[in-house]
Amino acid sequence: MSSSSDKNLSDQFIIWVIILTQFATPFMFSGVAITLPEMGRELHASAVALGLVESVYLGMSAALLLPIGRIADATDRATLFKIGLVGYSLCTLFISFLPSIELIIAFRAAQGAFGALLMATGMAIISQKIPPERLGKVIGLSVGAVYAGLSAGPLIAGWITAHYGWRAVYSLTFIPLMISTLLAVWALPSHWQPMKTRLDWVGSVCIFLAMGLLIYGSASLDSVWGIVGLVSGFGFMLLFFFSQTKVTLPLLDLKEMRANYNFSHALLTQLFMYVGAFGATFVLGLYLQSIQHFSPSEAGQTLVVGPILMAILAPLSGRLSDKFNKRILTTFGVSMAIISMSLALQLDQNSGLPLILAVIIFQGLGFAFFSSPNIAIIMSSVDASKYSLATALSAKMRALGMVFSMIIITLVTSVYLGKQTIEQAPDDYMQVLAITFSVFTGLLIIAWLFSASAIKARQQPDQVTANQ
Repeated sequence: MSSSSDKNLSDQFIIWVIILTQFATPFMFSGVAITLPEMGRELHASAVALGLVESVYLGMSAALLLPIGRIADATDRATLFKIGLVGYSLCTLFISFLPSIELIIAFRAAQGAFGALLMATGMAIISQKIPPERLGKVIGLSVGAVYAGLSAGPLIAGWITAHYGWRAVYSLTFIPLMISTLLAVWALPSHWQPMKTRLDWVGSVCIFLAMGLLIYGSASLDSVWGIVGLVSGFGFMLLFFFSQTKVTLPLLDLKEMRANYNFSHALLTQLFMYVGAFGATFVLGLYLQSIQHFSPSEAGQTLVVGPILMAILAPLSGRLSDKFNKRILTTFGVSMAIISMSLALQLDQNSGLPLILAVIIFQGLGFAFFSSPNIAIIMSSVDASKYSLATALSAKMRALGMVFSMIIITLVTSVYLGKQTIEQAPDDYMQVLAITFSVFTGLLIIAWLFSASAIKARQQPDQVTANQ
């Protein structure tokens, strides 16, 4: 009895350590958007280059999530989680000393690679230790921690940037990340075993090249090589999906996804939700500081409203998903995001604070009611032996959504601004906003259709494959 009690206590502590890391990494990520205008002025970086600071991070994460998810299931999730946290922490520290935007972009790519290790394993470790009847609640706490980190990022990073400069955001954020690392190394036991299955190297290389070429091409449309890169990126993406139908152990089992209705629809809904909503915060951060002339601190205080709503309501949404139809909650969340984008289309250079806050509030409500139930659908739709892969696929769709959201922004910015800064062409940047938010609205409508169509589907509620 004592041994069982000790194990339960140890598991609970490990879960809270992971939840702490779920707070720490998005804290740094959300703070980046606030530092970008100040970083751009110091390093004389264009709007396109500032976009790459976010895009390469997301692209590297998206490129590596599936291979890492497959490796984690076959080796040891805890070991990979700890390696990811160590590397992520060190990259955060190094960025604070870098002298050029090019080096910062390179280290952000490395940070994204280590971030992929965290995203592919953290939720899988939690799902492995929590019984299905309490999974929604714990996922809600984890998602709430993510949004708490997102909410603290703009507020604290804005204050630090205003008083001590953008570099201090990275060096100070290293401290909680390092504390999380030490706790994870101490609390998470490793059980490494050699990988006995073969990794799909063809698919891994194809998805890596696709992400890299899409990001390069979207940022270089003023050159022939940029167009070639963009087209090649889409070509490698198609080649990746084709390769997954030809190998014995694919990274992405398309046949299994088609057979698992709940799983596939939840993943597709998540993809379009993030493509259509994620980039809005990045665009608004630049809009507030470069068009509305908010200080970094004021911009952070404004943007923090949405993540605060997410942090407060995501745990509630997780609890509701244990009791009610999860699809109704996800559809409601997407509906809130559509309202946010519709309001964002009304923004101009003279928009008042009430309209800006309305955009942020409805986006916060959207993600708060969408994320926890959708993750619960994904994790409860697969067998326990595939938790890491399901986590990686969930994170993959989220990261792909973020990447494509940023690619859309970078494409439109590259066409209308080129190498100009926002301050040099404010009217052109407002065109960027209008076109970007129009595209986002259309993508969110697609997400709504995926989510709503699954509400009354004749499918087992959640555990489609759990008992296989």
